[in-house]
Amino acid sequence: MNRPENVSLYLKLNPNEEITVKEYSLENDLKKSTGNYYYNILAEPQDKERLLSTTGKVIITKIEGTTIWGTFEFKTKSIKTNQEYTISEGQFNELRYF
Repeated sequence: MNRPENVSLYLKLNPNEEITVKEYSLENDLKKSTGNYYYNILAEPQDKERLLSTTGKVIITKIEGTTIWGTFEFKTKSIKTNQEYTISEGQFNELRYF
C-alpha cells in the first residue's frame, strides 16, 4: 500500500537572531524548533497523522545569502499507534529561507 510521507523543519530563532552555521536542537514543543513527519498524507483525514519531533537536530553547514545547506535527524512517536520513527540522514541543499 502506498502511504506518501513528508518531512518539514521549523527553526524558531529569537528576535533579531540570524541563522548561522551551527547545530540547532529540535524539540517536542511548537514554541521551539521542531521536526515534523507527516504520515499517510493522501489518506482520509482520520487516517493522516502529523508526528512532532521528540528529539533531534538540524545542522546548518553552509550559508550563501538567503540559501542554506545542511543535514537533519529526529525521532518521533505516533499518538495513534504508539509506533516510534527515526528520521535519519536527511539533507537539504540550496534551500531558500526568508
